Amino acid sequence: MAELRRLVHVLDLPPDQRAHRLHWSAWRRTHQDSAQRGHVARRNRRTAPPGEVPLAAVVSVPGTPLLTETLWAELLPILPVPARTGRPRGETRPLLAGLLWMMHHGAGWRTIPREYGSWHTLYSRYQRWRRTGIWAQITATLHRWTATDASA
Repeated sequence: MAELRRLVHVLDLPPDQRAHRLHWSAWRRTHQDSAQRGHVARRNRRTAPPGEVPLAAVVSVPGTPLLTETLWAELLPILPVPARTGRPRGETRPLLAGLLWMMHHGAGWRTIPREYGSWHTLYSRYQRWRRTGIWAQITATLHRWTATDASA
């Protein structure tokens, strides 16, 4: 009804403004239809039966060490230096401890204890480190760490 009221008011406008408003009205209706289809699809995905979406298996990595002072000292040179400008990223040590805790226990992202930070922050940092190759260096260090720990 509101759209019809707007179109009736368009009749009183000069021709150049009328053409602009009619074009805008057509674009708006097209956009709203597209957005509505997207919302319906998103709601359908969210309410899909649990059996349809395969869940990723949570795997525990036995022997993953928890973060100690000596391990932290060894991993610190690998980690990126925080930027001097922009929004501070927060402390890296609790995030790394949370990632190691998750690997040690085989827990899912959302089950990480709050003391390590937000699960989403941990996930984002993990993805960034994996993409840039830092995570590969961390796991190589962890592998060396567990190999020397097992032989001692």
